This record gives sequence, C-alpha cells and structure tokens, in this order.
Amino acid sequence: YGFRVGSGAVFTMVPDRRVAVIILSNRNGGIFGRTEAHVLRQLLPETDASGAPRESPPSAGTARATFEGAYVNGADTLRLATRRDTLWYRYGATEMRTRPEGDSAVLVLGESGAPVQRFRLVRGLRSGSVYLHDGLNAFRREGGIRPPR
Repeated sequence: YGFRVGSGAVFTMVPDRRVAVIILSNRNGGIFGRTEAHVLRQLLPETDASGAPRESPPSAGTARATFEGAYVNGADTLRLATRRDTLWYRYGATEMRTRPEGDSAVLVLGESGAPVQRFRLVRGLRSGSVYLHDGLNAFRREGGIRPPR
C-alpha cells in the first residue's frame, strides 16, 4: 500500500498463482483494502485476503502467546497484551480488543466489534526479525524473536 496527497495505491502479488491486484485512486490516502480483499477472494477463493492459504483459527491461548509483545517503528510503539483472557491492542492511550485471524494475523476491533485494522506477523528476509505489518507500516517485535507459526 502507498499514498501521497491526492492519491493512493494498492499493489498485491501472489506470484505462485500468477495473480496481481493493482488499485489506483485519486483521493487523499485512498487505500482500498476491502476492495483488494474482495478481488482476491474472487480470484483465489481458497485463500485469505493476503493471498495466503486459509488457515483454521488457532486456539485463543495460542493466538495470545503468538502475538503478545511490544512492537516498534521509530518513535511509535504498540503493544498486544492479554487481560482477562482477551488479547488487547494498545497504541498510546487507545486500547481495543482483538480477534485472531488464522495463525499469523490479528484483527483490531472497534467499539462495535467490527474490525478496524488488520495486522499480520511476518519475518524479515535478511534480519530474521519478527514484524507486525498492517500493509503500510511494519513494527519490529521488541525482545526475543518468536517466529510466526
């Protein structure tokens, strides 16, 4: 994903399936993530919104252990921590519940319970570091490296 004043772009590739989705918009910050996910579901019905094979949901305990930690990007830090058997997302003073999506993604839920943001765990190709990635930003896990499952 990328954007500039007056435009936005989505460029997603699934090379092993020879599929790509490219969306360009003439709108400030125009990122059409839901449109991208819809198109990928149409082209690759057996995959999730990122083009990865659909996975069965992990147990709640496994999801919490997989995602828990502090993640940094420059001066920004976000945290995922368990409280009362629920994994919570915290950025600054904002706290929101989450829901696992497969083994390597987590949805941040708004007050209504609808997803407002999606993060996926990825590993840096060169560094081996674990990152929480939302399509625009990557936050490196602080502390020990726990690989995505």
